[in-house]
This record gives sequence, structure tokens and C-alpha cells, in this order.
Amino acid sequence: MKHFYRLFAVIGLIVLIFGCSDDELLIPVNIEIKPDTIRMKSDADTATFAVLINSKYDNVRIAWSAKPDTNWIHTNPIYNFGSRLVNVMVKPNKGEERMSSITINPRNSEIYLKVVIIQAANNE
Repeated sequence: MKHFYRLFAVIGLIVLIFGCSDDELLIPVNIEIKPDTIRMKSDADTATFAVLINSKYDNVRIAWSAKPDTNWIHTNPIYNFGSRLVNVMVKPNKGEERMSSITINPRNSEIYLKVVIIQAANNE
């Protein structure tokens, strides 16, 4: 009889581990970017935006990345966990007003948020 209970426990454990779909394992998370648009000077300039992550589970730390869509924008940090400030640096603009964005992507997620960066034209 002991072997029956052990076998039953092992089968139950296997079903528990492998029987859940990925959707059942997702943690509900609310992600915001503030501000979602940043205007910058034509010179080399810096600014900051916030990645705000809220979950009903206090001990969950969601990893994310902040990747500029162009080479004249740099971010620091590029990767982090939870709610954080992100520094944005732009190279000097020698031409017309330009616009690009930074893509924020929580790890293992299909969510993509954008921060729009608008850099003023060089009026010299």
C-alpha cells in the first residue's frame, strides 16, 4: 500500500509540474513609462524617464531591457529589474529635428513599450 501512495504522489507531482500551461504561470503585471515623450536640445543632452512596474506580488522582480532604436541615443541602464529611472543621452544633432524611440521590453514578454525621443534641430 505504501508503494501505491508513493506512486500516486510522484504522478501528482509530475502533473503539477508539467500540466500547467505557460498562460497559467504568468504573473499579472502593470508596466508604465513616465514620461512617454522626451524633448531634447540639439546639443549633447541628457534626460531621465521612469520604468514603473507594479505587481500584486511584492516579492516579484521583473527584468526588462531599454534598447534605443537608433545609434544617436544611449540609455543607462540597458537592463534592470523592477521600477527604475533610466538615463537617456543623445549625441549632438547637426541637422533637422529628429525623432526616434527607446523600446522597453519586460523579459519573457510580448509587451513592447516605447519612449519617443525628439531632438531639436541645429539652428546654426
